[in-house]
Amino acid sequence: NKGIGQPVRIIVGAIYLYTFSYEAFHQAMPIDLENFVFCPFHSLTGWTCPGCGMTRAFLHLGQGELQMAFADNPLSPLLFAIGLVYFFFPKQVSLLASHFSNTQWAGFTVLAIAFGVWRNLGL
Repeated sequence: NKGIGQPVRIIVGAIYLYTFSYEAFHQAMPIDLENFVFCPFHSLTGWTCPGCGMTRAFLHLGQGELQMAFADNPLSPLLFAIGLVYFFFPKQVSLLASHFSNTQWAGFTVLAIAFGVWRNLGL
């Protein structure tokens, strides 16, 4: 766990640094948030995956635009908060996650797939 935790914290930290300093980056590298698509699944199929819109949503959250973030991906505020907690308390989050059973992880996977289906069917 120790070997994997540090690189993950660095990646999470870089994402949050980028998110919160978006305006400075946007001046140097303009990104059209409305048409920006990074998802290979969406590019190949035209369907949205459960994570589609997360980059735009995180950028909106960094700007304090909760409603826009929720519109891009309703899971973004929750995942953003989990990422922040993980960044500051990695050992506690890893310990908590280690207590989940395979059945619970399978349940989270089923919920993510159901969310993806819901997004594509517009239910």
